[in-house]
Amino acid sequence: MPFGDRIPKVIALGAVNPVNDPTVRDPAELRDYINFYANQVWTHHWRRMLVEQEGALAEVMDSHLPHFPKTKDYAYDAVAMLNQYALFANDEGLMQFPPARTYEGTAAGAVMVSSDHACYAELGFVDGVNCIMHRRHNVAEFQEKVQFYRQRPEQLAAIAEASVTMVRERYSHPAVARQLYGDIVQIYDRGQ
Repeated sequence: MPFGDRIPKVIALGAVNPVNDPTVRDPAELRDYINFYANQVWTHHWRRMLVEQEGALAEVMDSHLPHFPKTKDYAYDAVAMLNQYALFANDEGLMQFPPARTYEGTAAGAVMVSSDHACYAELGFVDGVNCIMHRRHNVAEFQEKVQFYRQRPEQLAAIAEASVTMVRERYSHPAVARQLYGDIVQIYDRGQ
């Protein structure tokens, strides 16, 4: 869908699971995980914060995040949503790595709105260039930055274009295969 025809809001998608997930049939499977994250309640704290702020964020964000005790919402097609909206909320979750949505959303042409966590910079994301970043777990800044770019549709469209280009150049199947092949050749050559 052309960027100008997209819904000019953030779409919030994904699971919102507690660390001690009641949907896991055998709680013993989670024992080490629960012990390691004993001071954490949610696997995706940012998503939970967005759920709690849905009303306050309604002007800038639509949400398909589940409300506990529901942990997932299967009533939508994530790819279709990412193709309909101009922006999407992203978070690195409890284990501090970017979810698959990082690549799905940007490749679909939506602008990623994420925290300023270092994992995104390591992947090549730059605030205001190919994504929008806010201070981690800062709902007010999230809202302010989204509103800022919504009021500048040409700038937002340029960010979307730069994002698609970067993700497709670096993370398409052929690009990943070339990088992997190059890395293997280097490792092999060092061993000779």
